[in-house]
Amino acid sequence: MSDPVCVAFVKYPYEGNIIGRILSGYGELEFDMARCVAGALDDDDGGIKALFRLRGEEARIQVADALMRQRYLHYGIDAEYSETIANMQYCRRIRNNYAHCHWIDENGALCFVELEDIVDRNTPLDFSRLKSRPVDRTLVESQEAFCRFTQRSLWYLRYELEVRAGRQANHPFSMPPKLARPLEYIGQ
Repeated sequence: MSDPVCVAFVKYPYEGNIIGRILSGYGELEFDMARCVAGALDDDDGGIKALFRLRGEEARIQVADALMRQRYLHYGIDAEYSETIANMQYCRRIRNNYAHCHWIDENGALCFVELEDIVDRNTPLDFSRLKSRPVDRTLVESQEAFCRFTQRSLWYLRYELEVRAGRQANHPFSMPPKLARPLEYIGQ
């Protein structure tokens, strides 16, 4: 076996697997959001292309919101829609924390640090100023569950709009029960 890229995940493989699923699964959330845009525009081709020609997760959510909000409000799905878009933003924050960090084992805990915390000043690097952000099994499990909840909310929105617009008779999805947002890290 070759040396792992992330040594901390050797000691914390369970957490590392979940973090990997959160990172790779975020693209699925974006695709499901693009399907919502396509439904709002009644144009699969244009809706999906409009989002995936953009770079950056924040831009995709903002453009998606601009393209579809009024349509969802028009059909009376505003509360569910607004909550889901806010939850999508939160999933993006979790994903970005993990995509732009470095993992360490600190005092027996899996932690991530963000080098951006110390590189934005015109002073020499001071690694002692890095803030360790611990995560554990329970936290990453709850974060993954929240991403799944957001995905199911997107599925509901997509097909509920189809029903209310008269393009489909019914659909198999219901809005999932609310789920509290998990912390981004322990001690937040």
